[in-house]
Amino acid sequence: RQAGGVMWAWVALNGGVEVSETTAPIVSHHGQRQNPVLLLRMWRHQPQVATAGQTEANDRTMASDTERGESEMTITTVKVNRMQYGVGQGGFHAQQIRRHNLPDGISAEAYRFVYDCGSDTGPLKSKATKPLNWAIEHFAGNSDRNQTEKICVNSLYLSHFQKDHIDGARRLAELVDLQEVVIPHLAKDQFVHLLIQQIASGEITELTEQTREYVNTLARAASDEALFENIPTTRVMRDDSASDKQSPAGNPNQTDKGRDPLITHDLATVGTWAHDQSRILTAHPEHNNNPDPQEFWELRVWSYAQANAVTAAVKAELEKLTALPKILEGLADLNELAWAIKNRTLIQEAYKQALKTAGTPYSADHNVVSLCLHSGPWNGTKLTRNRNCRLIPCLWIKKWLHSDGSWIGTGDALLREQGIWDTFKAHFSRDNRDRPKNWRTILMPHHGSVHNFNDALISGNVCHAVFSVGAFNKYKHPSMSVLEAVADAGVTCNVVTEFTRPGFFEHLTYELPPPSNTKSTHKSAGQADDHEAAP
Repeated sequence: RQAGGVMWAWVALNGGVEVSETTAPIVSHHGQRQNPVLLLRMWRHQPQVATAGQTEANDRTMASDTERGESEMTITTVKVNRMQYGVGQGGFHAQQIRRHNLPDGISAEAYRFVYDCGSDTGPLKSKATKPLNWAIEHFAGNSDRNQTEKICVNSLYLSHFQKDHIDGARRLAELVDLQEVVIPHLAKDQFVHLLIQQIASGEITELTEQTREYVNTLARAASDEALFENIPTTRVMRDDSASDKQSPAGNPNQTDKGRDPLITHDLATVGTWAHDQSRILTAHPEHNNNPDPQEFWELRVWSYAQANAVTAAVKAELEKLTALPKILEGLADLNELAWAIKNRTLIQEAYKQALKTAGTPYSADHNVVSLCLHSGPWNGTKLTRNRNCRLIPCLWIKKWLHSDGSWIGTGDALLREQGIWDTFKAHFSRDNRDRPKNWRTILMPHHGSVHNFNDALISGNVCHAVFSVGAFNKYKHPSMSVLEAVADAGVTCNVVTEFTRPGFFEHLTYELPPPSNTKSTHKSAGQADDHEAAP
């Protein structure tokens, strides 16, 4: 303790280093190296008497600030909240990106999106609320679907079509003002493949009302219809078909306030979205002195699908059964569905033979399609501060300093396969941007399954690996080998279960560059780098 202030520091390294302006070994007053203990750094700075030179320098700084005036004090900060809700075996991730104005403190409306919304986990107690429903109501701020004042959610991204990732989407749409649903493109043949796969694996075992609604949702996903009534649906094309698709122009963030929104993005919500394009958030200043908008945030998707040979082999085997003609046309025929469920053994044998014919290395329950989503700063937006609900060990200080705080959701992508991983990494490294190096938080693929994990995923500057799992799930997720690999890499394992309320939370603050120095580097729809090959 000293008159000028108080500082305590404990460090979690063998031998330890002090986390301060200087780096030096931790030693006692006898000169002996201390044993490593838990990091806990706290300080309180007391004001000190300024010297004459310091006072003069401060006066010059204040005068310079006054001369700049309010013309340069428009868009200055962006605050980002990220929550991986504890819903059990499933997934529900929500982000809010809010632009703040200075000096008057006016804050523009937030841009919000959700990545997956589903869970297989039931209520923790009898007559209790299902963890997923509790999370949706917590996020929405209400539980009344008829409430007039609802928060705006700009996009709901559904990574793939399994009940533990989509069965809460309709409830979410009832409680919020949902502007758009984004899904991986699903062809009719892939609908057949997906439906038969889930019957063969035991995910669909009886024809209940919930099963009927789920199958009808799959059929709508494989058509040109909206997934949910009166909510536009965007379909993200897979790699091998994205190059000849264009995204129509449009503004998906329309409001009913009688004016253009202050945060928009540049791609449309109806039709298709080529996988090699990014969606850029743009802030529109309210001050007339700086009318030019600023591009400050990027949302980039990657849509994976199983090889066409696998889907073709599945369809060929089903044609031999001769009992599913309408399903083979992509129709959700309930009578044929009931027959398939009743004759599950025949379906299993047909599916097993199809995988053998195609010569695929994939597991039998591997997802037919999966959508990954990157969310991170763009065009010079700089991370200045971060807060989350857990203490950051000093092992991560270097990683944090070399990361821009980006986030990636990986769905159930089979990143263990080297060919798929290479395509995944190349996609997120386009435009001379090494996005994988900047990922700070990763929502791990397939709840931490060893069949989807790749060591290279956590080889950058990752600080947090998040696993969304059921506490007592029958799949034994996350795999122990994955947990060990993540821990060995110096990354924290954040296992979020139905007992984690509300979930794993992060709060980050970014500073935007001056508007006069901000130049757009984003390409128009369908435009690629000259030196890059077509995807």
